[in-house]
Amino acid sequence: MVPGGTGALDLSRPTQDELAVSVIVPAYNEAARLPATLDALESHLASRGGEAEIIVVDDGSIDATAATVERRPRGAVRVASVRLPVNRGKGRAVVAGVAASRGRVVAFIDADLPYTLANLDEAVRLVAGGEADIALGARDLPASSYDPSYPLARQIAGRTYAALVRLALGLPFGDTQCGLKSFRRASARALFPLLTIDGYGFDVELVYLACTRRHRIVRFPVTLSHRHESRVRLARDSFRMFGDLWRVRRNEARGVYGERPGSARA
Repeated sequence: MVPGGTGALDLSRPTQDELAVSVIVPAYNEAARLPATLDALESHLASRGGEAEIIVVDDGSIDATAATVERRPRGAVRVASVRLPVNRGKGRAVVAGVAASRGRVVAFIDADLPYTLANLDEAVRLVAGGEADIALGARDLPASSYDPSYPLARQIAGRTYAALVRLALGLPFGDTQCGLKSFRRASARALFPLLTIDGYGFDVELVYLACTRRHRIVRFPVTLSHRHESRVRLARDSFRMFGDLWRVRRNEARGVYGERPGSARA
């Protein structure tokens, strides 16, 4: 389902103990990219009312990622950092960011901002407006678009993996890997503690749990740019992610995620 609303996003009405939105940015050796990314996010969120926070999760970086955040002057939007002592993977970094968040809406986006800030607005709007518990960026929707320079091999690999996701897990759609997602806080707090996959495959586990635990999901179109070389290595990471599909099936069969709604255990 792709709603058409594009009204202005208002982040100005939090309650006393929370913020309107938390934006989590997982980061591994991103010291060079972060200043521009944080400038763009902070300016954009401030223009929407400013009752927001940006949480950068340093996933055991060996460069100046943590120092880049810690030395950043205080601005209109709170920028916080969470540091993992060793590199655990994108999934574990996002889990740590969710645990530290205070937003009624919790979103995450990649450190190189491969999706537009208008896409981020839509992700937040869908959840904040009550249309969904979870909003998923979806690169496979007809209205989505790729930058012409985006590598064809990666597009083909993504579509192949999406087809396997549908086949292996029985999901109604295949694109689980878009790096822009948002959640109602209650949904985030229910789902993220269940995750067992630390790497890039965490997305498929997360979406599988959201679907099978009956959270309300809306998918929306995105514009994907190719600003920097991806950290995903097709051969190595694709092999691991295929294995993650089996891991999700095995976890469900063994009851690792708890009882599935509507199921009966002997």
